[in-house]
Amino acid sequence: MARICIVTSGHLCTNPRVWREADALSEASHEVTVVGICFDPAQADLDRQMMKTRSWRYRAGADIRGGSIGGMIRRDWYRLRSKLGRVLISKGRMDPHALGYAANCLLDAARNENADLTIVHLEPAFWVGVQMQTAGFRVGADFEDWHSENDWPRGSVGKAGDFLVSLEAQLMSRAVHTTTTSKALAGALAQTYGGHEPEVIYNSVRSLPYRPRGSEDGTVRMVWFSQTLGLGRGLEDLFLALPLLRGDWNLELRANASPQMVAWMNEAIPGLLRDRVQLRTVVPPDQLSDVVARHDVGLALEVPACRNKDLTASNKIFEYLQSGLVVVASDTIGQREVLARVPGAGELYRSGNPAELATRLNRWLEAPRELSSLRARIHNEANARLAYERQRPRLLASVERALSAG
Repeated sequence: MARICIVTSGHLCTNPRVWREADALSEASHEVTVVGICFDPAQADLDRQMMKTRSWRYRAGADIRGGSIGGMIRRDWYRLRSKLGRVLISKGRMDPHALGYAANCLLDAARNENADLTIVHLEPAFWVGVQMQTAGFRVGADFEDWHSENDWPRGSVGKAGDFLVSLEAQLMSRAVHTTTTSKALAGALAQTYGGHEPEVIYNSVRSLPYRPRGSEDGTVRMVWFSQTLGLGRGLEDLFLALPLLRGDWNLELRANASPQMVAWMNEAIPGLLRDRVQLRTVVPPDQLSDVVARHDVGLALEVPACRNKDLTASNKIFEYLQSGLVVVASDTIGQREVLARVPGAGELYRSGNPAELATRLNRWLEAPRELSSLRARIHNEANARLAYERQRPRLLASVERALSAG
């Protein structure tokens, strides 16, 4: 048994790769502690619910929710420090506070764990990992995104993207354990930074029981989920496609939404169709599969506006497939890779082409009986080929190699 510390920069409930990794390592008899930053009261409540069924520890490197006078001072200070970090980045100073809140607290907490292996997730934790490598700690890294190829500007000195390139390069060359989300992303990271390709651990869930949808009334039920409802998530295509849809359908959106985004959604959806679209809040991660299973078609509308979005494969597509849903997805390299593992389980469309999206959806909206008969096959094949139990041995083997490394 080894002591393993997993470092992230946010809440457990928003980072399934972290808690699935912690579950797997704990079940393999390792002593696991997850260190994060606590900044949102609602998400902190979800974290507490999740931890009731876990055998590993979670602790906040910093609690900046602002529930007391001292808490409000800490919250305001770290918000100000983050803004200052972004200014310093623009002036050529590689400041970790530009990447997220309380990076220094994450580093202190990770060092204090003095673990046999420290695994870092997300941008501020990547900085923590590099500092710990320099101090002689054994460090692993999960590239759940290609951060420098995400939404940060690149190509000139002093930009956050260049800072992230430096962190990624050091972790790729010196980390004793690396993982990522798709074969496409693993190959691109190795080609860019050299070294071994990271181990591919898909964003799948544990094998799910088959849940028949329930009453078959001829209505095709579509679902899309995310932590936040907003622009740049493919909803623009979806809302423009809705007037072109045929058949009897409804659409459920699961996401937290600001009043501004609710107003945008209501304006974007034609009035005659609004009663077919329901916006509901997010549920605790352990309940998400139950929600998804009540539908027929899952929408994975990632916009490939950067290399990261094109190459990665998010948890949406796995939740849909493992629940037995037909998937209609934007044609990204990562999503193409996943759908190829379950032939006939979905359709791809070119992002930015709502008419093509409508055509792909109508293929299924006009054939509800075919949809119903496909569900069991999709569920069985997806769980047999993609479920997290199939990923777990690769994760554990990589960690064992890291622990035995000099």
